[in-house]
Amino acid sequence: MATYVGEKVGGIIGSIVATISFVLPAIFSMYFVYKLFDKFKDNKRVNKALKLIRTSTFATILVSCFTVIKNTVITSTNQLNIKVIILAIIIYICMKKKKLHPLIYMAMSGIIGIVFSFSM
Repeated sequence: MATYVGEKVGGIIGSIVATISFVLPAIFSMYFVYKLFDKFKDNKRVNKALKLIRTSTFATILVSCFTVIKNTVITSTNQLNIKVIILAIIIYICMKKKKLHPLIYMAMSGIIGIVFSFSM
C-alpha cells in the first residue's frame, strides 16, 4: 500500500521512498527483538513463545498471499486479469530455468507491471 500511495504522490521516487520508510522501522524493531531473544534463547518459556509466534507469523503470511493473489488476479469487475496470469506463468517458468534470487523476479514483475500498466 505504501508503494502504491508513494507512486501516486511522487512517482517512482515516491514509491521507493515510501516503501523504504515503511520497511525500515520493522527491520530495526526485528533486529532489537532478535538481540533480546538471543539473550534468553535457552529459556523454556521464551522457546514456547517463539513457537507460537512462528505459527501466527505463518498464518499471517498465508492470508497475505491469498489477499494479494485475489486482488491482482481478479479485476474490479470480477473478471480474471489475463495479463497478470500470463506474467505469473512466465516468471514461474523463468524461475524454474534460471535459479536467480526471488527478489530479482519480484523486481522484474514490478517493472513489467509499471511499463505495461497492469491495472487492478
